[in-house]
Amino acid sequence: MKRVHRLRKRIDFSRVYRRGISVSDALLVLYAFYNKRNEGFRFGVSVSKKVGGAVLRNKLRRQIKEIVRTRVGLDTRLPYDLVIIVRPRAKMKTFDDLEKSVKYLFKKANLV
Repeated sequence: MKRVHRLRKRIDFSRVYRRGISVSDALLVLYAFYNKRNEGFRFGVSVSKKVGGAVLRNKLRRQIKEIVRTRVGLDTRLPYDLVIIVRPRAKMKTFDDLEKSVKYLFKKANLV
């Protein structure tokens, strides 16, 4: 994912949590905030220590980013800040289950 499409700062994550809408399912939570100042979407993933060790958390983070980058079909010009929070139940699921969950959340939030 290109650098311009990444959420990196804590203040940006906090803004999305406070002002954005949220949709969820058993595996993930998606927060979306319409940001007029952006020229395109920005995206971040949050995985708590409750999910598992560092190796597992990073694996899940990489998988979620890959799904959003290649398989969701998100229009990169949409001015949204997006954050996906991974729930502990996701550690037992396959890549295909995560993909279905991400697609469902984006459809539920009317982003696709």
